[in-house]
Amino acid sequence: MKRLYIYNPQKTLHISDNLFAIFKGGLLPKTKKYDHLLTLLRNKQAFLLVDFDGSSFLDSSIPLISTVVSLLEAVCWSILNSIPLTSICIPCFFKPSDNDFLFVFSHEHLQKPLVSSSVLLRAKCPIFVHLSHYFFRTYEISMNVRALFKPICISESYLPGCQYYNLYFSGINFRQLTPVLPDRFRSWRFDHHFLSRDKRCLAVGSYQTYSRQSHTKYFIDHYSTDTIHPLRKEIYLNRDFLSAIISCNISSIDSQRCLYNSSRNSVGLHPDRRGFTTFYFKSDHYKDDIRLLYSHHRFCIATDEVGCLVAISTYEAMSCGCVCICIPSQTLANLGLHPHIHYLPFDGTLDSLISLLHNLPSDNDLEQISLVARAHVIKRLNIQSFLASLSFL
Repeated sequence: MKRLYIYNPQKTLHISDNLFAIFKGGLLPKTKKYDHLLTLLRNKQAFLLVDFDGSSFLDSSIPLISTVVSLLEAVCWSILNSIPLTSICIPCFFKPSDNDFLFVFSHEHLQKPLVSSSVLLRAKCPIFVHLSHYFFRTYEISMNVRALFKPICISESYLPGCQYYNLYFSGINFRQLTPVLPDRFRSWRFDHHFLSRDKRCLAVGSYQTYSRQSHTKYFIDHYSTDTIHPLRKEIYLNRDFLSAIISCNISSIDSQRCLYNSSRNSVGLHPDRRGFTTFYFKSDHYKDDIRLLYSHHRFCIATDEVGCLVAISTYEAMSCGCVCICIPSQTLANLGLHPHIHYLPFDGTLDSLISLLHNLPSDNDLEQISLVARAHVIKRLNIQSFLASLSFL
């Protein structure tokens, strides 16, 4: 029997707020992009592996206290998220077989050197390393991955087709995950007929600029950019000029950071592992139901991240009837999404986007793309497909 263990999910903010964040600022309404892992834990299709390397707010330098607090945090987090306590596994009872797998988020747990006592180094089973945000401390992550017993890099995007990925992770096994469309998008019913929608292209997401530092120098030097979302930045900076064809709902985290002192309501507070406060900005497009925004527009562009990472919001927009504008890629092809059938292709530049919006197919063709893409992502992007992409079915 195959068993899946998720490494320290109680500390992974992409799954759910950690315990200290919950008590500090309350539960945020924004759904996390990997909340389907909670479903697996609730249904006992996966287990929570607690490694005693410090809690969300306490460093591991105090061994005994750190161990106790780590376990208590995992228990409390499980109760708050309706996860059976019998799903919790601690290191002394973790005896994986060849049929077991460990799942870890690289940006949460592999950016710093692993200590010899880490469960990740001692585990003699295949380890799925999720490479979301792998462009931060890329070299450090790649060295840690290579130190693992049987690493398998995973992502919702097909990364072996990316030159940047191959510079650091070549030779390591890779599997493309099928993303999971959240139930709130799957069940969404909208009243807006396609031809009655706003004809402008909706641009969504947020961007942030970075200075060249130890954790950012790898992608900055490779891509010659100061942001992981260069096209979002370009659209945002030209939003007034583009307003006739693009409905810009992109937010600048840099601008929000400057406004923090004058508008505390626009920001949520999240502590980091050492207890210091960091910022979590609630983008403008999440103040209202994002599904309504998608359903009011004919077109949407979410823009890819550097490192060939396709934005998950692309599939959410498709489920709401938007015709998405995408860069053709192996990622989309592997999910059965093809240009001119499920989306409109462009080359990733602002000039190409503008040209496309001035030379669109007929209304009937656009409506057909909207219908076909929506049906496809609702049928294909589910938790069973996700498990199958992990070879768990």
